[in-house]
Amino acid sequence: MNLECARGECPRKMRVAFAGDSITWGDGMLDDGFVGEADRYIRKTYAETLASEQLNVSGTAEALSSRKLYGGRALRLTGAGSAVSFELEGDELTVVQAMERGNGSASLIDVYVDGALFDTFSNRNEAPCGEDTIRFVADGAGNTFDLGRPFTYAHSISADGRPVVGGLNCGGYGAAFPADQDYRVIRIYGSDAHGETEVHHALQFRRTPAQGIVIEASFRYGETIAYAKTTVGETEERFGSPLESRYGEGGVAFDPARPVAVSSGLDYRITDDRAVRTWTFPDTRRRTFELKIRGFDPLGGKTGDPYLIVNFVTNRFHSIMNAGIGGWTANLYKGDKGLRNVNGLCDWKPDILFIGLGTNDDWEAGNTFAAVRRIEGLSEADVRRLPTLLIQNCRYDGPDRYSVDTAELIVAACEQRCVVLDGTGASFDSVKQGDLVVVGDYYGDNRNVQSRLIESWDPDTRTARFTEPLEPTPLTPHIEDYAGQAIRIKRVDGFVTALERMLAMIRTASPATRLALIETGLSNYNTRLLMGYPEVIRDIAKRYGAELVNVYRPLMQWQYEQPLDFQGYIGPGEQQRSGGSSEYPLVTPDGRDMAEAVRYQLRNWSVRIDGREKYGDGCRIEGGYALAFLPGTEPEQLTITDWNGRGRNPKVGYRFIPSRLVFTRDVPPPGARIEVSASPAKWSMDDAHLGMPGGNGIYAAQVKAAIRRMIGRE
Repeated sequence: MNLECARGECPRKMRVAFAGDSITWGDGMLDDGFVGEADRYIRKTYAETLASEQLNVSGTAEALSSRKLYGGRALRLTGAGSAVSFELEGDELTVVQAMERGNGSASLIDVYVDGALFDTFSNRNEAPCGEDTIRFVADGAGNTFDLGRPFTYAHSISADGRPVVGGLNCGGYGAAFPADQDYRVIRIYGSDAHGETEVHHALQFRRTPAQGIVIEASFRYGETIAYAKTTVGETEERFGSPLESRYGEGGVAFDPARPVAVSSGLDYRITDDRAVRTWTFPDTRRRTFELKIRGFDPLGGKTGDPYLIVNFVTNRFHSIMNAGIGGWTANLYKGDKGLRNVNGLCDWKPDILFIGLGTNDDWEAGNTFAAVRRIEGLSEADVRRLPTLLIQNCRYDGPDRYSVDTAELIVAACEQRCVVLDGTGASFDSVKQGDLVVVGDYYGDNRNVQSRLIESWDPDTRTARFTEPLEPTPLTPHIEDYAGQAIRIKRVDGFVTALERMLAMIRTASPATRLALIETGLSNYNTRLLMGYPEVIRDIAKRYGAELVNVYRPLMQWQYEQPLDFQGYIGPGEQQRSGGSSEYPLVTPDGRDMAEAVRYQLRNWSVRIDGREKYGDGCRIEGGYALAFLPGTEPEQLTITDWNGRGRNPKVGYRFIPSRLVFTRDVPPPGARIEVSASPAKWSMDDAHLGMPGGNGIYAAQVKAAIRRMIGRE
């Protein structure tokens, strides 16, 4: 399918979809995050698009804002004769409007082309609209009652005739029940008359009503129609009023590592065809257009003032889908029984489909390590400082004595395309082609860790060979210097199988769809073990002929180019003079731990000894944000069994391991000046989710570059 386009002129309409996890989801609307940047890029590059503020207005108009609008803004014209005019070049005109709930003020709008009346259309809203009252009898067990439809508002609720206080849920991820409310209205999955899944509103009570209590719910209902089609509605009657929460009860949390209630995305968001009116012309040229309110639609209620809400106009309308769901994985796209599966993607028939997965998949079965090493004689202090994601077993062997089985083995020898593992205390689980070697000490610096797909494995010599050569890094400038550093053998068979199955399903159901795979981001390996995921995604993209959206390396380049303007000290009182020790705490001027003071993992360190840079050259920074044993855990309870330190273990949680500067050689003599700094700027505050300008910009730039390649216009 040829999608080649010139600026402002595309020979056909495109349908572009974005599937993925919380990175794609953003905050649950159509144009959040990098998807919104891609949408704006498509409309400006492959069409001529005029936003509402670019239109000429005559008559009465006011600006409206809503996240259901393209660009977040629209013009509301009122009164017969009010109009907007503009010029566009092309063979098509599309007007994207918004419509109020119901049809009390439904209106007719005349379309003039080059001064002549060309057509008339209505903004009559055909979605169900009305009032209802439902009664429930509590069974004493449940606290949630299905209202049978979405888009309800103006609720009046009573229990045994007594009014109760509440309203629509407007909270964010996992929002707590408002202290002044007896109930809230949340979004859940229900069924239509044919048993098909759909999103409904439901009453959720703070306290479970006692058995036999009669609950009466009266409310109004109706859907506004706009650029973005979503089951998220307004909290008040008018379009442009605040929106309810994007999160509902849907079984899978936005962040599986921190699951809470009312934390699920329930559906895909798409451009709403009901808001779109398109006219075609026999030739391509520049035309003048005017949209003028004629008056009330005779089929409406003829109340208030006739109106027209204009979001934007364009000479070619392209459709967008945001199928990102927070917490989602390739397995969930296959197996979800709700509205969030592969079928929903394929039924939409996208021309281009971007898929960004992996961030949550590592928590699922089949993604683990294929080798461990036993270390004995660890102290309690050692164990309390351990990030637990890499620990298979941790045993309490007696007072201040522990042993662990860790996924971190030791490099015996290293060359560009092969590595030999030290077998001391190690055991291997049938290492095979397709597993990954993850080479290099981490200590919070991703630049030093390189993952490579294993081409061959010799179990006798413990030698792994791979095709892509290792590269020198700022911390390991010579490949052979990886000897003595950490190495892991990562296995992601679960992710590979699930993603390949998802791609095969898409290829079967929608063979014309062109695929693009987005790499995982720059994760903190002490909180998310995404080691090797970018490499595996690159390999799958190559084998499936999919476009690759490279974000891992660009994010790393950006992250380690940021200014080093967060100063740290090696002791209280802004201490910078060496005492001759090989270890120092890293603190702020007021004595707080550096990382804990800013509440995120710091990156891009500098350590200068008497003015000379030494970071990575005999010194490192340990600690930072990690999954680790929680403070207060009794010494004999500092145990892990069969990888259960990966979360949902009451002894393990996200916390800050105290930051410390460690010298492994060339310890500075007493009196030497030690200056420590780091970059406070981050691509992502939690090294996973978007929301910061750096990460948003990188994702948007890389996705837009992929769109250019796929459409054929560089």
